[in-house]
Amino acid sequence: PDDLLSAKVQSLCPTITGSICCTEAQFDTLRSQVQQAIPFLVGCPACLRNFLNLFCELTCSPNQSQFINVTSISQTKNNSTVDGIDYYITDTFGEGLFDSCKDVKFGSANTKAIDFVGSGAKNFKELFAFLGQKAAPKLPGSPYAINFRSDADVSVGMKPMNVVLVVIVLRLLFVPVLPLNHFMKK
Repeated sequence: PDDLLSAKVQSLCPTITGSICCTEAQFDTLRSQVQQAIPFLVGCPACLRNFLNLFCELTCSPNQSQFINVTSISQTKNNSTVDGIDYYITDTFGEGLFDSCKDVKFGSANTKAIDFVGSGAKNFKELFAFLGQKAAPKLPGSPYAINFRSDADVSVGMKPMNVVLVVIVLRLLFVPVLPLNHFMKK
């Protein structure tokens, strides 16, 4: 890929370095689709990054062949297009993604972001089931069905995607409250 495309991919998908496995059109589609979720998830940088990593790896990872298996294709005019895939992901990644997003609040209504991006999912399997639904043409969502699975067949070289999760730990500093006279000269 050219340097400009690589830089664009890196700006959205920092876990993908060096080789990339997507065209500029595929990347532009990825970016426009995830842009719709960003306002809901931006309140938690770890949630947002984990969510982006899920779709960045799916779209542009040079290791796609290890964790994506095309399960169905369809004919559109004279072209074959992907209609369904198995996306192998570790349960650890799925749980971490869900846990980083489940309590993120959105907007002044103080509602949970997961209600918007995950249809109110109660666990990562429900989240993945919602995200994997094929969307109608020209509507937000996946252009093909995604079956998220954790049971990769290692005998044929499949290996679940397991990008390092982003976890933000808040450190609370204890600052003792001192009486005002503590700061006054004696």
